Amino acid sequence: MCYSLKNILDQSLNDDHAVDLSGIGYTSRILSGVKIIKDHETGLIQILNTHLNGDYYGVITSIEKCYFMDHGWRFGVYNVSLSNYRTILTKIERIIKLEANNKNRLKHISSYQEYRSEILSKYTKTTSKLNKLIIKLNGKNNKDNI
Repeated sequence: MCYSLKNILDQSLNDDHAVDLSGIGYTSRILSGVKIIKDHETGLIQILNTHLNGDYYGVITSIEKCYFMDHGWRFGVYNVSLSNYRTILTKIERIIKLEANNKNRLKHISSYQEYRSEILSKYTKTTSKLNKLIIKLNGKNNKDNI
């Protein structure tokens, strides 16, 4: 199935878990680090990844945009979230390796290991949600083909 940015925005507006961040001149929703925004004046719709670029949100990549366009709002959100978690885990692993060389930093290593466990838990929950959504989407597609 192919969705337009307008369809994806509509899905986000109907998503009970997405938080409304709308203001004067724009409509916006955010869920799991993914923000979709529509400028009322220009009609421009953008999907942003809030975990990139520090203080500034980054536009999602073309591959991530394909997730949204091919499968809709929630599918795209879950995939972007999983990508963000993988990035965080890679950074944590790198930090733990660096800290392991310094024996005076055992508290730091312990806190990073706890943080890694939290991220792994979120990763597992999101993967489970994505798998359930895939099963649901496959069931819907099979019914359409009958």
